[in-house]
Amino acid sequence: MKQKFKADAVERTAHVRHICELEKQITALADKSERLAYEKKVLVDDIIVYKDLIEKQKQSVSDARCENEQEAKILINKLHSSIIANKSKQTELHLFTAHSILVPGKVT
Repeated sequence: MKQKFKADAVERTAHVRHICELEKQITALADKSERLAYEKKVLVDDIIVYKDLIEKQKQSVSDARCENEQEAKILINKLHSSIIANKSKQTELHLFTAHSILVPGKVT
């Protein structure tokens, strides 16, 4: 009977040690899980910040593109007007030259 009692005591001690070891592992896993949850939150927050920055940059690029297109249209219109004005002046000069050649001595 004493041997059975000793065997049961040894077995209970082994079970208690095993339970203590499992509790340590559970605590370690809980700590790790908490740390990982915090790291995940930090990463999600970073993703949100970067996503907002990307959206702002996209909008900035879009705004700049529109502004450049408008400025290009203005420059093209000015260039076109300048070309028309120069052609008109050239035409006037040609007419004046032709008139001077046809009517010598009379300058208008």
